[in-house]
Order: sequence, then C-alpha cells, then structure tokens
Amino acid sequence: METEIRTFIENDYLTLISWIDNEELNFQWGGPCFTFSLDLDQLWSHYKNSKVPPFILTVSSQPIGYVELVSESDFRFRICRVYIHDGFRGKGLAKKMLMQVIRLARENYRAKVLSLAVFKDNSVAKHCYQSLGFIEKQMIQRTFNEECWDLLMMEKNL
Repeated sequence: METEIRTFIENDYLTLISWIDNEELNFQWGGPCFTFSLDLDQLWSHYKNSKVPPFILTVSSQPIGYVELVSESDFRFRICRVYIHDGFRGKGLAKKMLMQVIRLARENYRAKVLSLAVFKDNSVAKHCYQSLGFIEKQMIQRTFNEECWDLLMMEKNL
C-alpha cells in the first residue's frame, strides 16, 4: 500500500471532523484542546498557531490518517493527535506515517528530540511508538467524565 504524507489543508477539515465522531474519541484524539463536537471554528482557531504544522496521510490520494508536529523549541518537537481512520487500522499505516513525520522533523525542522503522549491502556499505539525508538519518561493523568486516565509521556532522541 503506497502512502504519502502531505500538508493538511482547509479542504481536509471536514474529513477530519467526520472521523472524530464521538465525545470519547474527541478526548482521546484532541485532549483538552478541543470540545465535542469538533467543528470548523475550533480547527481554524487551532491552525492559526504557526507552531502546529498538521499533516494528512493518504493512500492512493484518499485521506486515511492525521498527525501534528508541534514545535516546543528550536530543536524539540512533539508529535500530537495521531489518528488512522477506522477502516485502515491494523495495517501498519500509523507506523509508516510516523516514520515519515520523524524524517520530516529531522530533515526539514532540524529536530533533535521528539516527544509524544499516549494513553497507557492504548497498547497498540504504545507498542508502535516503542518500535520507533520512543521510551517512557513519565506518567500523568487526564480526567474524562470524572474518570482518571493514565497518560504516558514518551521521548526519542534523533
């Protein structure tokens, strides 16, 4: 399956909105930055920040994944909001997308350190990140509907 990562553009907004279709998924994907229902106003406001270059993963020009690369400093970046659309999960596409983002971070942005966060119970994503060289750094908690969820902070030196 040939994949390509490209810049996420305004024409992609409605696609992303259609993917994030319930409150729990909205929290898992967007954390406290977005409220459900995700909408155009929230996305426009979020992308005004030049420190957030979003990308979309395509297969045969069809959008199937999303990821952000957020600048925390000149050489430190955070991978955020990793998402593969339902029908394409379990095929190694998240790993392919992340490998491309890691390459972009290193080559285009001169990143030296990448970080990310994953919910501890998301063993599939956690395993993917570990296979790419990310290591566990610390655990914090997030609250969703009065329930505490463990959020694992991970990091990779480039």
